[in-house]
Amino acid sequence: MKPSLLLACLLLATASSATVRTVSNAPSQPAQYNDLQTAINAASTGDTLYVLGTGTAYPAVTIDKQLTVIGSGYAPPAPAQPTTVPTLYLYPNSGGTRIIGLIISSYLYLYSSNITVERCNLYYISAQVAGLSNVVFRHNYIYYYGMNNPASALVANNIIHGGGYLQTSNSTSVVITNNLFMGYYWHAMHTISGALISNNIFWQSTPVQPSVTGCTFSNNITYQTADNVIPYGSNGGTGNLVNVDPQFTNAPNITQNFTYNYDLLGASAGNNAGTDGTDIGLFGGPAPWPNQNGLARIPFVKEFNLQFTQVPQGGTVDGTVKAKKVN
Repeated sequence: MKPSLLLACLLLATASSATVRTVSNAPSQPAQYNDLQTAINAASTGDTLYVLGTGTAYPAVTIDKQLTVIGSGYAPPAPAQPTTVPTLYLYPNSGGTRIIGLIISSYLYLYSSNITVERCNLYYISAQVAGLSNVVFRHNYIYYYGMNNPASALVANNIIHGGGYLQTSNSTSVVITNNLFMGYYWHAMHTISGALISNNIFWQSTPVQPSVTGCTFSNNITYQTADNVIPYGSNGGTGNLVNVDPQFTNAPNITQNFTYNYDLLGASAGNNAGTDGTDIGLFGGPAPWPNQNGLARIPFVKEFNLQFTQVPQGGTVDGTVKAKKVN
């Protein structure tokens, strides 16, 4: 079955009063649009764009209206391929936009409040405007996020990996919760003050940095970092597990690997030890880590069968479609 038909089936399974538009840059896998920016320009506020992963990256794009953009995920099951965009600009009029299931391989630039980005693989996030509010990053792989002193932000259930860290926030309305900071021995955060930092796991990525001040560290785990002790300095908080092995189900090292399982074993001290009584780490909180491929939470077609290979003009076709809902 052609992916364009797959997308059409997704549309039938997704109830919406707004227009849904499909995009594919592969001639062998046709959609309504072959250019993502053209589809964005043609869309109206509130529309949804399904962007097929084809193995070829789309050019950089700008969004200047409220849209929902859904890709194939950052590591979808074969033979599907990820949806990759090198650079994405979310301009001031894009408030209310949701970005789901993309690889943004270079830069994500934020100019607007009320933005949600989830189930993406993000290299460099840069807020271009100070004081943005209601910015949500959830269920992503993140390398770096320059926050630029937001008025309010939620960074929840993400993997901040490699040399990645969060930087520049001075708001008490910033919540950093249920993340896995992994693999940056020097520091996980820089120039952060006043934030609520709870239920995170710091694995070989130290939260201790002199520029992190006045924050509340509650019910976090530190393990194998340069300095495991929290809270420290002017920071406060309780319930932290210092230099305690989180005991992941299957994560033998700090390499970014989509096959690893960061759920906690039954013997882990982090089980039900979060501030809300759920697990510390990715699988706790109100929105636990959903999957390791970035698939959006929509039905997708697992099987499509036609009973006839040839149909006369004006005839009808009988077929069966099996779909599965993604968590």
